[in-house]
Amino acid sequence: MKRPSARIPAMPARADLRTLFIAEAFGFGPASKLLLLAGKLRACGNMTATYLGDGCSYELCSGGPFDTVLYGDPTDLRQESMLHQQLVSADILVSSMEFKPLATARSLGLTTILFDSLFWMWPELSCDPKDVNLYICQNFLGVKDRVAALGRPRNFLVVPPLTLAEDCAWQGGGTVLLNFGGMDNPYADRAAVLGYAVCMLKSLLEECRRQGLGLEVCGRSWVNQELSRIFADGFVCFGTLAPEAFLARLRQARCLVTSPGLETLYEAFTLGIPTFILPAQNNSQAYQARRLRREIPRLAGIEWRDILNTDLLARPLAPAKLTQQALACAARVQEDAGANALLRGAIREFLQQDAASLDGQRREQFDFIGRMRSTADVQWPEVPSLVALHTPACQGNAYSGTRPAGKTRK
Repeated sequence: MKRPSARIPAMPARADLRTLFIAEAFGFGPASKLLLLAGKLRACGNMTATYLGDGCSYELCSGGPFDTVLYGDPTDLRQESMLHQQLVSADILVSSMEFKPLATARSLGLTTILFDSLFWMWPELSCDPKDVNLYICQNFLGVKDRVAALGRPRNFLVVPPLTLAEDCAWQGGGTVLLNFGGMDNPYADRAAVLGYAVCMLKSLLEECRRQGLGLEVCGRSWVNQELSRIFADGFVCFGTLAPEAFLARLRQARCLVTSPGLETLYEAFTLGIPTFILPAQNNSQAYQARRLRREIPRLAGIEWRDILNTDLLARPLAPAKLTQQALACAARVQEDAGANALLRGAIREFLQQDAASLDGQRREQFDFIGRMRSTADVQWPEVPSLVALHTPACQGNAYSGTRPAGKTRK
């Protein structure tokens, strides 16, 4: 049963709600969602927006829809930290997947809004729900059941996948798009991350050359720089792209080959592009790939267990251990000719199919998006007004702090 929307008020006409936006630096997923959420909330026209972040999150968000962009640690809660300085002068904290500052923000009188793409995955809740005015859960397999098990708290809201893509707007072309996402995460060192990218690009590059297909690689800037040095023959194009530019490339690509990050997959499924999912880079990708391949039978892809007969999900592992083992599998594939042949064979089979033969997969991908939309509590046009409903600052209860400086880039 959907929540009634008749009581949802319009955003009050106030022009100076001071809003701080932060995102977890775990690949590009949390940052990409923060950018989209910021754009939707700013469309209400009632806030000054500051972004604070570091690492891959900063790399993606620094060109976003913010009045002020600051480089700093969004988990450093010391009173002398940049984060604390911003919190004491803000009315609202909007966080994408960064849980640590929520309790401090509430203690300072801020309204807190949390966007959680992985609510279905956490063994336990990653924060106290009392520290969140509005807990926005992006719909995925198991999300509705978990919210129901909590007794459907009034501050929890299940929303459809948040995407830039328009339905079935894929145009097609002659270039294969290889996406690695942001790649960086707290559990892996750079050598292992780069090893994964080298392993996947080498296998795909050989098949693209064999079939006469162009290849473009999207991912973190430092990864692209290293790959362009290693594969310096001019055959591959490399780019670190803002979400809008990435979507434009995706719309015009022949197909997408990607690590199984949920946010990229939601864009691809909405757009309707044939998609091949590579083995996981990290813990969340491993769980996502397994669930998606069960739910979408025709979804092309391969897992580590298909290549190395090693099932990383056979027993519970800590996130760091699972991530490290996933990246270690890439190193093993580079040293094992048989495993490498299995990876290349799966990629070759996918690339040899024409668009018509992949229609069934594309329909299943889009049907999945449809289910995630239809089972959400509300649709995205209603969300900004729901934010107003759960935001005391919008009702005249703003925390009175120092007004932030004007538009800057630091």
